[in-house]
Amino acid sequence: YYYNKYDDIQRALTASVALGSKSVTRNAANATIQGIEAEARFEPTPWLELTGYYSYIKARFKSFVVAPDISLSGASIGDFTAAKFSGVPSARGGATIPVHSELPGDKGRVAATLDYYGQTGTYMQDNNVIANTSTPIASDYIPGYWLLGANITWTNVMGKPFDISADVRNLNKKVY
Repeated sequence: YYYNKYDDIQRALTASVALGSKSVTRNAANATIQGIEAEARFEPTPWLELTGYYSYIKARFKSFVVAPDISLSGASIGDFTAAKFSGVPSARGGATIPVHSELPGDKGRVAATLDYYGQTGTYMQDNNVIANTSTPIASDYIPGYWLLGANITWTNVMGKPFDISADVRNLNKKVY
């Protein structure tokens, strides 16, 4: 478990300008970030391991009011206290299943791993609500996703200081 309290935390805002948008940094006043993390590992045989992890994060602004500024548009000022921290999923976790074996005659070691990672959705910017209504900006939200990956590795190939490895990410072909 962890708990962090911030005063005068700085956050990035996306502000509209004549030809698009720009990123500016402003003090967001007060915020707290707390959560739990857990990891587990189980090795039922000498050749098989099972590992997993989980993280729950509660990141909240206690006060996030942006005063009028010559460099910001009207949509970038106001009370963003109801906004969500950008890039911070409320939950994420994963698991791996590695199997491994020594090859006979000092020919190296072969290992194969299947891994899973998943997370809840996040926002792309910190001013992700309409300031005067606290309504979330839907176009700024990235939905949660999960990915499946695999790896196979041969270390000390034929007893030499040479390794071969192949990785495949996103076996489930998830667009995110």
